[in-house]
Amino acid sequence: MKHQNQTRKIALGLSLAIMLLPWSAQPQISPPVVQYTITDLGTLADCDVTLASSVNDSGSVAGYAYTFVPPGHGNSLLSRPFLWQSGTLAELPKVGGMYGQALAINAKGDLAGYAETVKYAQRPVTWSRANKFEPTMLSELPGRVTCLLDDGTAGGWIVGNKTKQAVMWKEGAMSLIGSPLNFESVCNGINDRGASVGSFIPERKPSQPVSSWWDRHAVMWKDGRQFALPELGGAMSECSAINEAEQAVGWADTKTGRNACLWQNGKVAALPTLQGYKSEAHSINRSGTIVGESMETAKKEGWRWLACLWRDGKMHDLNALVSADSGWKLSVATHICDTGLIVGYGHSEKYPTHTWRAFLLTPVSR
Repeated sequence: MKHQNQTRKIALGLSLAIMLLPWSAQPQISPPVVQYTITDLGTLADCDVTLASSVNDSGSVAGYAYTFVPPGHGNSLLSRPFLWQSGTLAELPKVGGMYGQALAINAKGDLAGYAETVKYAQRPVTWSRANKFEPTMLSELPGRVTCLLDDGTAGGWIVGNKTKQAVMWKEGAMSLIGSPLNFESVCNGINDRGASVGSFIPERKPSQPVSSWWDRHAVMWKDGRQFALPELGGAMSECSAINEAEQAVGWADTKTGRNACLWQNGKVAALPTLQGYKSEAHSINRSGTIVGESMETAKKEGWRWLACLWRDGKMHDLNALVSADSGWKLSVATHICDTGLIVGYGHSEKYPTHTWRAFLLTPVSR
């Protein structure tokens, strides 16, 4: 009892001592720590909208640019693919047409996406650094490449029988990876262990007059089998990316709205989201760090659209992790690589408010 009383006296004395300290010596609440520097990726000639799709560990970025045409942010179908590296933005060649998009980049600096032919038909393509970025068309069918491994294995979709079908390209051969019973399927991500993820629309039931886009569900394909991923109680879901630990991210509808989520070990977990917002996760790296976006559900004046990051079960607004005087409003984070580089797009005070501009975030510890 004597020891407890002495402890209380010491604690009381320390409290009084702190209260008597001058204000400058009192403990202060630290301001948010700047964790990333931001780089404006610029744009192509005659374009004013720039979107970054993917970044590799060396800091090279795949993306596309187009001209703003109201209403909205323009027509992304009139895009021009680009590679950004070492501070320079360069347009990639197409396969005879004017437009295309670079959607993925691997560690070698090879890119993938789609390019248009002379007749405005979209074709899945890769751009190889070894081939001086001349495009290689992977199929005569319409489609896109959405993901690209370092060994050249690619995933995406083609349009066959008038619907999208998830496919994989490996060693020059294309194979369907979705169930033949699917009405539609799309591959969004692959890993080195042979797993791929995306979404599918099931074969319509006899009672359904048509299969609906609103019947999309998150899916994983592995070892020749299709696995519908668990959901959060709503109508739709989609898986966007998968890492080597087979942690997959995307979004799922709940009974109250859309929520970013993480799938692992056969289970789904809703990621933390700000109250009054819906969210989507777009990318996950080897360490399990996730990036995506959050959108205010009420479209009012000052409606906010926030690029965000999830780490160790917590959500962070990326706008709070860059310098407060950067002049940027980061809206969407599209990809994070294994070294922690992040790309996305938002608004910069240097440009008109109606135009998206691409950014690269570099950890200050890098």
